[in-house]
Amino acid sequence: MKSAAEVVQEITPYLHESTESKLLGYGESDTSGCWVKFELPDNELMTSFRGLKGQRFIMMLVKVEDDETALPKEEREVGGPLSNLAGRWCRDNEFLEWFGAQDDAFVELTEQVAADKIRTMCGVKSRAEIDHNPSAKSIFDDKIRRPYNEYLNNANRG
Repeated sequence: MKSAAEVVQEITPYLHESTESKLLGYGESDTSGCWVKFELPDNELMTSFRGLKGQRFIMMLVKVEDDETALPKEEREVGGPLSNLAGRWCRDNEFLEWFGAQDDAFVELTEQVAADKIRTMCGVKSRAEIDHNPSAKSIFDDKIRRPYNEYLNNANRG
């Protein structure tokens, strides 16, 4: 396994800046799109970016262990139509209201709480697994998808 320094040395001729940083957050909005926020280790590095707002960069991120070992990329299942549907529904107020009312006592759900509830119900760590795990798919269909679609159909009739 290569060290983080060895990985950086191979691509150095193309680097605008190279530093270790910490991921502070990430998100997505309708107006500004997807974003990530990193903490730079010192203020001097800001000079490398001043005046470059709007400049395009190629980002190459390498996970680094505390012992400075570069970690290879983990294989990750990509979500399909069911996980995408679950993600959309978790951002939909009508679904959140319906899903929260499915418990014995009404619970007001947020996007995150609904996502956690779906993962727990389906027995998965990531919604992406719903598309690849037959048991999770069956639970999602039987306990969430079909009942919610029935609710929507009944609501549209009345």
